[in-house]
Amino acid sequence: MMLPVTRKALNYFMKLVTPEYISCYFVAILFQILCYITNPIVVLFCDKYGNLPKIFRLWQTYDNCLDVDWMIYEEVVPKVFRYDFNKHYKYYPESKTNDEMIPGHVVVLDDDFTLKERVQRYFCRVLWLYRNCSYGFAYKLLGITYTGINQHVLENDQTKGKQIFVSFLEDHYGVDRYFSVKSAEYWTCPIINKRFRFDIYLGWKLSGTQEYTNEKRAMLAIRISPFLTVK
Repeated sequence: MMLPVTRKALNYFMKLVTPEYISCYFVAILFQILCYITNPIVVLFCDKYGNLPKIFRLWQTYDNCLDVDWMIYEEVVPKVFRYDFNKHYKYYPESKTNDEMIPGHVVVLDDDFTLKERVQRYFCRVLWLYRNCSYGFAYKLLGITYTGINQHVLENDQTKGKQIFVSFLEDHYGVDRYFSVKSAEYWTCPIINKRFRFDIYLGWKLSGTQEYTNEKRAMLAIRISPFLTVK
C-alpha cells in the first residue's frame, strides 16, 4: 500500500499539473543529463571564489558558489576529499529575504593550496554540482517570477515525518498555471529492514507564504526521491 501522505501529494499533483509543466519537466531532465556528463569538465573553469564563468552559470546553483563549508564539516563528502576549508576560506551562507537574495560566497584567506588540496577541492566542487544538478538552468530559464499575494495554499502540514505542502498561483485571468507540491514521509523497507524518507517536490518552489509582496523567483522542481537515507 502506498504511503498516505505520498499518495495525497501525488493526487494533488495530478489535479494541478499542466502541459506547460510537463514540457518544462522533460526539458529539465534533458539538461540535467547533460550536466551529469559535463560537471567534471565544467568545474575546471571555476575561479578562486568558486564561481563558474557566465557561459556555465546554468550549471551552478543560483544561490551559492561551489565552495561550501558544511559539505566538508558535516561530512557530506567522503573523508578522502576533505581539506582544511577554514584555513583557506571564510564562508558566508546565502541570505534570502523579502527584498533580495544574496548568494552564498567565500572570502579567500589563503590562496596557497597544495596539489593534494587542489585535487580535494576539485572533487568537493564536483560533488556539490551533482548534489544540486542543473539548478541554474531550473532557476533562470525554467523558473517563474511571482508575488506571494497571488498564492493560494491548499494544504500545509509540517508534522515531522508526514510533511505536505500544496499551493498554486492564480494569474490575472484566474487560471492556476503554476503550482507547488512538496511532501516528505518516512517508510521502512521490510526486505532490508532499513528506514528511508520518500521526498516529493514537483511544480515550482513557491515560498509557502503570502507575505512576499515584492517579486520573487521560484525555480522548477522535479524531485521524486523514495530512498533518501534517514540518519
